[in-house]
Amino acid sequence: RGVTPPEGAGAEHLAPAAEPDAEGAVTGTHVLHASDADDEVRALVRFVRSRLAEGVPGHRIGVYYPSPDPYLRLLHRAFAEAGIAVHGPGTSGLGHTAAGRSLVRLLRLDAEAMPRGDLLSIVAEGALVVDDGEGRPVSSRRLELLTRTRVPVIGGADWDHLAAVAERPAGEGAPGDGELSAAERPAAVALLGLVSRVRAALAGVDGAPSWSALADAVDHLLTSLFRAGPDVAALRAVVSSLAELDVVAPALTRERVVGAVVSRLDALTDRIGEEGVGVALGPIDDAVGRDLDTVCVVGMAEGLLPVLHRPDPLLPEGAVDPTPAELLDERYRVLQSALAAGNRHRLCSFPRGSLRGGGDRIPSRWLLPTLSRLAGRPVHATKWEESVDGCADVTAVDSFVEGVLAPPAVLGGDPATRTELTLRALAAHGWRPGPGDPALLDRAHEMRRDRRTGAFTRFTGNVESVRDLVTVLDGPVSPTRLEDWAQSPYLFFLATVLRVRTLDEPAATIEMDLLDYGTLVHAILEVYVDERVREGHAPSRERLEEILREQCAAAVAAAPGLVESLWRRREELLRAELDRWYADDLADLDAGWTPAVTEAMFGRADADGVTVEVPYPVHTATGERSLLLSGSIDRIDTRTGAQRVTDYKTGGAPGKNERPHADDPTLAGTRFQLPLYAAAAEAIAAARGEDVRPVAEVRYWYCTEKGGFESIALAVTEELLEKVRADVGHLVDAIDRGWFPLKGGRGSARDLADLLGGADLDRAWERLSRHEPVNSHPAFAGIVVPDPDVTRSEESA
Repeated sequence: RGVTPPEGAGAEHLAPAAEPDAEGAVTGTHVLHASDADDEVRALVRFVRSRLAEGVPGHRIGVYYPSPDPYLRLLHRAFAEAGIAVHGPGTSGLGHTAAGRSLVRLLRLDAEAMPRGDLLSIVAEGALVVDDGEGRPVSSRRLELLTRTRVPVIGGADWDHLAAVAERPAGEGAPGDGELSAAERPAAVALLGLVSRVRAALAGVDGAPSWSALADAVDHLLTSLFRAGPDVAALRAVVSSLAELDVVAPALTRERVVGAVVSRLDALTDRIGEEGVGVALGPIDDAVGRDLDTVCVVGMAEGLLPVLHRPDPLLPEGAVDPTPAELLDERYRVLQSALAAGNRHRLCSFPRGSLRGGGDRIPSRWLLPTLSRLAGRPVHATKWEESVDGCADVTAVDSFVEGVLAPPAVLGGDPATRTELTLRALAAHGWRPGPGDPALLDRAHEMRRDRRTGAFTRFTGNVESVRDLVTVLDGPVSPTRLEDWAQSPYLFFLATVLRVRTLDEPAATIEMDLLDYGTLVHAILEVYVDERVREGHAPSRERLEEILREQCAAAVAAAPGLVESLWRRREELLRAELDRWYADDLADLDAGWTPAVTEAMFGRADADGVTVEVPYPVHTATGERSLLLSGSIDRIDTRTGAQRVTDYKTGGAPGKNERPHADDPTLAGTRFQLPLYAAAAEAIAAARGEDVRPVAEVRYWYCTEKGGFESIALAVTEELLEKVRADVGHLVDAIDRGWFPLKGGRGSARDLADLLGGADLDRAWERLSRHEPVNSHPAFAGIVVPDPDVTRSEESA
């Protein structure tokens, strides 16, 4: 504006100033939209390939983006797969290294709060030194397990709590307060040492009086926290240049420090290719003043374009940034100039959604003039699809498959990559691999076929060919683990055989879930009943209340994310539930039952290092074998000549048809806890040197309002125990054979089902249930899905 450029300066390729809705605005000649940025870029590469096939030289084509994330990486990958040469900014550079990313993220950390998630995410980059004090590195996995499961940490004062737990001698922790094992303690010490060093280094950065001093402080941060290497040496050289800002830069703030470092790292990005050889890639600004045949601008969706402007943190004191309106006006003029660089074709594209962030996208406000001009009528952002329907110059790529098999004519009919060629060949032959196709394709086809038809193979949970590697039954196994197999053999395989687990995020736990609530109830009742057993105390409601307060305090300390108002409501509910439990416990005492043991462990060492072994002989298809049991019985009561086993429950009580009974004590091989605890109780009594009284009764005691305070009991007889032994044998036989068919479930690994897609697993299980061996082996009798055809025929009969 107000400037007359000299002749020959390329001004003829600059667009005149124009508002988005002005008649003279430069618009695109074609618009392309796809489901997400990945499909958008793949479609764009097909368009570029079609232009090359028409004889347009590569150096006469330019592809430009509003922001390098995610487009620069996607463009480089897609053009490389298509074998098309490009030149422009690369995706690597000092700022993209692990050390560069870690430095910037550390400088953004709040030293006082020190959020656990942010810190451990930086540690996972691998650039920081984290050792146990003796030079042994501590893995990111160990630190995640420590701060998510053992001593949950969010940040702030939680680090002090972790330090207190780490310094506490073994055996001196308060009930429920957590105690670190010998293997966990070095990891805690290493992490606390890192937190201390990071805080000290950031304090030096915040306390620097000048940019020169700041350069020294950041250099100290690099040398004290990072592993030595070429990247760190290069970072130190970059950081040393910060001292030059003493003359021009404003007063120091953390935001300005980060801005100064980022601006220097961004300037060190490498470039790929040779200028003028191949298709040009770059930000939209790079297109200004060029003379090209074809210009393509990607990412023209609201939220991506216009790019969010961030104030310049290094602007000198007293200087004023342009107003937002002026900045938008300037950026729009740059876009106009970029589009004007295309003499024949100006392709504008945008994604309709995002696989990374989720949600839908609408066209950018700066794309609406193009859509309106092409459609011949005004197009509004929220109704753009209706407005452009039927417009020949607006092309939609509905899905990845459609883009590969039936691309729109404007993109060219030929496949752009070898992968697309292979996919078309597969589709032409019914998606069946041919003789010359890679073995990986054969296996993928086999997997899809088996899961679709319900064949029981290695792709649907049959690992019989390597069953010798399944050693989970070689050691002690708990009854609840056996029930997990009955809930979902596949999730049992993942969680118990492969030991896969999900980790909760402490900051996400704002209210105690049912599992943690059950743990709290068990802890309160264990302490209360154990004191009565050990010290001979009479029942005391006052003591039960004291234990409630102690355990609740420990539970709150172990879950720093709990919201106090929600927690207090849950605590009052628990207090009322314990009143009811106390009354029922007194009634038990009046009936002659006296508590004898709490948390009776078997199959693993107790607090005194004593292990009570419980061998359990079963019959399988290959003969007799002995199964070692493990677990912990919540409570054993005695009265004249008999024992009773109790397992506390805090969930909802099952319906009448879902309760174990004398004729079906395991519910068709899906519930083993109560009868197997009966076998363990007698072994525990023998190990304690007591008279072995027969177990007369086993029961679930639902001791919360959710379970209706019910007691579901099962009388123990020899006939019942033989039925249990047979059902356990069937299950052991299935595990020994390596049978873990796909199935969702509600067992202890239900979080894995949510992660993997429980509905998909259940659909696979429906198909597997109709084929051998799942539909005939006794181990699956209680969990197979009835065949609807058989059910209908039985109803007709």
